[in-house]
Amino acid sequence: MLNARRFLAAIQQQRLECKRYVRQITQALRERARESPHVIALAEAKAAASRLLTEKRPSE
Repeated sequence: MLNARRFLAAIQQQRLECKRYVRQITQALRERARESPHVIALAEAKAAASRLLTEKRPSE
């Protein structure tokens, strides 16, 4: 019985570690995506386009 509990505890520990690793990797990928030069350039282009549209078409 004791060995079964140890085995289950070890499995649970591994699951928790795997979940933690997945969260860390996901967070790193999200940060990379946010800091990507392409994402930053796209956001700046959208802001510039929006600004140009509002300048050419003032609110009516």
